[in-house]
Amino acid sequence: MKVEWEVPDDNGSGITDYNVEIKAADAVWHTTNDCKDKDSIMQSTDTSRQLLVCKVQMSTLRNKFNLPFDQLVEIRIRGLNLAGMGPWSRVNNVGVTVRSEPKQMKKPLRGEQTSETRIHVKWDSLFLKEETGDSMILGYVV
Repeated sequence: MKVEWEVPDDNGSGITDYNVEIKAADAVWHTTNDCKDKDSIMQSTDTSRQLLVCKVQMSTLRNKFNLPFDQLVEIRIRGLNLAGMGPWSRVNNVGVTVRSEPKQMKKPLRGEQTSETRIHVKWDSLFLKEETGDSMILGYVV
């Protein structure tokens, strides 16, 4: 799941970190380690606004937060700087729901165009609803 938010006003002191919390099934807010520090937070590719992004694994939502399938993932975020913690953002009331993770793919095959300086791989993409976890595949990590 991609969490995206607008950069808040820092009131003259640069933001040093963010707290990203997710509401668990027991209605208690917990920090997600997937967005724990500035190393896991990136600038968005959307250049029309100043946005930050971090990614949370569906397995984290299911296992750590015990969120059931089709549950809305509620998130709140706040910035931290030398002056202290900022206010929490509004909690989203629309957005991502918990889905299953894609099934384990077959191992990729080494392609014919492999050389001493290049590795060519090919694989079978996941298409069926049961394979994709009923979610769009956003990319592959090799």
